[in-house]
Amino acid sequence: MTKIEYREKIENLIINRIKYHAPNLINDNVDYSLLDAVGIDVTLPIFIYKKPLNKLFFKAFYNVKKRIDFNLILTTKPQISERKLNSLKNSFVILEDEIGSTLQRILEALNINYISHSDFINKLEDECIIFNGNKIDFDYKPYYFDKKIVQEGVILHAQNYILNGKNFLLSFTNTKKQIQSTSFEINIPLPRGYYVFNKSKNYIEIENLTTKQKAYFNYNLKNAEIYFSNMNGIESCTFACIHLIGKLELLPLQNKKCYFNFGENKYCLNTPSEMKYFFEISQNKMNEIFDIKVTSHDKQFDQLFNFSLPRNIWEMWQKWGVDEKSENDWLKMKNQIIKKCDNGLQINENFKGLKEVKIFRNLGWKRVFIVHKNARYMYVDKIKYFNYTLLSKEIFNKNNEIYLSFADS
Repeated sequence: MTKIEYREKIENLIINRIKYHAPNLINDNVDYSLLDAVGIDVTLPIFIYKKPLNKLFFKAFYNVKKRIDFNLILTTKPQISERKLNSLKNSFVILEDEIGSTLQRILEALNINYISHSDFINKLEDECIIFNGNKIDFDYKPYYFDKKIVQEGVILHAQNYILNGKNFLLSFTNTKKQIQSTSFEINIPLPRGYYVFNKSKNYIEIENLTTKQKAYFNYNLKNAEIYFSNMNGIESCTFACIHLIGKLELLPLQNKKCYFNFGENKYCLNTPSEMKYFFEISQNKMNEIFDIKVTSHDKQFDQLFNFSLPRNIWEMWQKWGVDEKSENDWLKMKNQIIKKCDNGLQINENFKGLKEVKIFRNLGWKRVFIVHKNARYMYVDKIKYFNYTLLSKEIFNKNNEIYLSFADS
């Protein structure tokens, strides 16, 4: 092996530790203000190197720091010049026999350079549900993912929707008159970072060690296997995730529902009626946001406003992100159709080719038909209101169908 090949292997080992290792924290009693006072960037990994830094390892660390940021802590006097040492950004010489006990404890707690196997295989990086070994390819329906599949006599109906986090509802039905065994997996990746996981009876508490933010994975399944890493089950890893493996035994013709939630709160749904009601709430909340649908002569406008933009926005929310362009485009198009008034809504009579506007109010869709007559009026509940086109709250409360004429010019 040449010197260059040997150095490259050292560089790969360093990179693996930085990318894949999370601190082996026994507890979270870490005084980050002390690290700030020393000048250590608490947002970056801490890599402690206890041997004298020689020319070979200096070059290796130098090359790695061009590719990835981290704190390098040297606890032994280096064998290189001060000028070279200063070229290593975020590097500190904190000699072991001079360091205070508190700082030493904190650095050791956050150290990612501990003895561990580094030949990792990164797998299952994306969010997915696997049924009997096969990944489910969901269909989009406003506003949830949905799939119904049959394997070996078991029907799985899977739904994924948003409300107080992400919700996964799995319904298993045994179509045979004999006991059937089935299995499934749920994988939810977490943003790259350092986490501690506390498992309870029906939830997992997930805490980000740097930001102190907490999340919860709630479930109502007994005897589930749960892993916290995408790296072949190695928990001390920055490729963190929640990976649940469930196995079910279904009696003849039995239906069994499993519910999972990933969000900021601890709670779970246990009965089919609760699950159905919660799903209905989620859809009503989405309809309250995307509360206008149109039918016009411009089919391209209708498709973009009614379906494409809301889907772009919702799917980005599913990924914990924001599609600002789609949101701004949708709001701009909505303002072309209606404007809010103190006592209700007013449809834009100058919007050419408008045939119908659906407006979501009182947990239901109200249909407003645009008719083309010579007179200007609103027709509702068999009564014509001439020269009146304001859609007030009282109108929506009492009627599901409304007819508007703006008078043809």
